[in-house]
Amino acid sequence: MPETVDIARLRAAVAGRDPVLARTDAMAELARRSDAPDRHLDLDAVLKNGAEDALLRARAAIHLAEVGTPEAMRALVAAAETAEGTVLSVVMRAVGPAAGASALPAVERAAARSQGAEARQARFAATLIAHRFDLPGHEVPMPAEGAFLPLPSQKISALRFTAADPAAARAAVADMGAHRAGVALSERSSLHLACGPLEWLLLLAEDAAHANGPARLAGHKAVAAVLASRGHESSRYKCALYVLTAPVRGGLNVFVFAGSGRLAYAGTAAGAGGTLRFSARAVADGAVAPVAIKGAYDGSHVAVSRAEIAFAPPARRPQPQRL
Repeated sequence: MPETVDIARLRAAVAGRDPVLARTDAMAELARRSDAPDRHLDLDAVLKNGAEDALLRARAAIHLAEVGTPEAMRALVAAAETAEGTVLSVVMRAVGPAAGASALPAVERAAARSQGAEARQARFAATLIAHRFDLPGHEVPMPAEGAFLPLPSQKISALRFTAADPAAARAAVADMGAHRAGVALSERSSLHLACGPLEWLLLLAEDAAHANGPARLAGHKAVAAVLASRGHESSRYKCALYVLTAPVRGGLNVFVFAGSGRLAYAGTAAGAGGTLRFSARAVADGAVAPVAIKGAYDGSHVAVSRAEIAFAPPARRPQPQRL
């Protein structure tokens, strides 16, 4: 796309009236153009048009979330009432971390009328909103013991968490913003993990990254942290996992969800004197490998004392038969 395209031409391309500019490229560029404050209207027109291709409508929803204005969020919440399939999944993925508490009834209705992956995504959006605003309902049940992936005694590798580079933490916070993470994030006390092809950062919510953070979490449901990831060839971080906490007798339940709404890890946290000691394990429904992690959190510092993963051995290739 040319470096400078005027707003009128971008709008024509988004509507499918430009013979040269690709509609998906035009939507992405228009979403970035702050000199078009009502750009949400063009994207919403694509999203609401049931005659459009579903993938194009889904792209419009993604870019509405990037616009992130109150008007854009209202358009996404309105779409939750009628969208289906892939479009609904994308809308729910955008609404969960970004919409206000007033969006919860629309999200609940979307979950009730959906099935399969779309219903799971909508249920997670409702859970995320409830935890962001400490609303009643949408409690996450602790998985039964048989739902966890057991850590075998062999083929275990240690996961090494280190203090994150401050510049990397700043970049991750800037890349995601509150509309992707669900909460304002802190650059303080962040941890770095390199695992396979991905680089991970654990970022605490601003509300939790204080000396009295453990006491705050003990009083209400919350999105306590997120894990951001990026590939070695990528320059931008994305929100990969959401860490939700809920107070229970004696401490906290801890749930780590993928953006798809699958529960990947679960555990507990408890302690006294301002320090929470936590542990979590991989859940078969959402994790890719058995993981066990333990550590402590005092509001200003997260220390991981144990982190292990069991990678599945590569499948053996069939050997050619000798004649």
